[in-house]
Amino acid sequence: MSKIKESSTTPAPRKMHTLNTIDDDRLIMFGGKCLMEGEENMYDTQHFAIYDVKKNIWSYHRESINMPYRRASHSTTVLDERLYIYGGQQINSISKLTEIHDDKDIHLYNIRQDSWHRIITPSPDGSRLSPTLSLPSEWTATDGSKVGRRVDAAMFSMHHRIIILSGMEKDNFDYEQEGRPWELLKSLSLEERNWDHIRVKGLPQMGCVAVVSEYKTDKKGIFVIGKVHDDDKLIMGWIKDSIDM
Repeated sequence: MSKIKESSTTPAPRKMHTLNTIDDDRLIMFGGKCLMEGEENMYDTQHFAIYDVKKNIWSYHRESINMPYRRASHSTTVLDERLYIYGGQQINSISKLTEIHDDKDIHLYNIRQDSWHRIITPSPDGSRLSPTLSLPSEWTATDGSKVGRRVDAAMFSMHHRIIILSGMEKDNFDYEQEGRPWELLKSLSLEERNWDHIRVKGLPQMGCVAVVSEYKTDKKGIFVIGKVHDDDKLIMGWIKDSIDM
């Protein structure tokens, strides 16, 4: 994927985008909602750029068919020089309202190789796509627990797994209480290409971010901060790393 240009000009103002650190010198930006020229409404984008802090240069990358669809309020994390992108919302072209994205797969950008890949999530019955089905070389099939579609979820890496936590789930957008599906932490083993669900009892249904950090000497946990829909109060707390992964 070739770069459009390198420039010291910053991207257009936006919100609901993601900005991750690659290393000590670079940041990577994707998507977000911004005003388009000559328009009063805000639209979701698939803008993709890398910022070199030392050089004060933005590298703007060309949109291609392998890039994720335009989106905002999505989730991202960087692991081993790979950017993982999941979920988010999109503009409904008919009503111009936002809705949770129908795309439930994980998109992966290999920073070193400058290439896009796609991790296909399991079918509703948990099975992997048939081995007889010919997939593009840049696609990887997975099996295990259903992943679903979420917006404003936390996404991070832990024990060499990709973790998706909380957020608002499309298949449960009416806040149905039965089963409390928002308590399900969704974990992808990159080695086994398998998804697991782990229930985090008492976890509120909220948009949030999370980081893995020490909460006691020599012990690690997941620190979560966010807020419940239509409530301005922040919620924060620890999930102890007693989860068997």
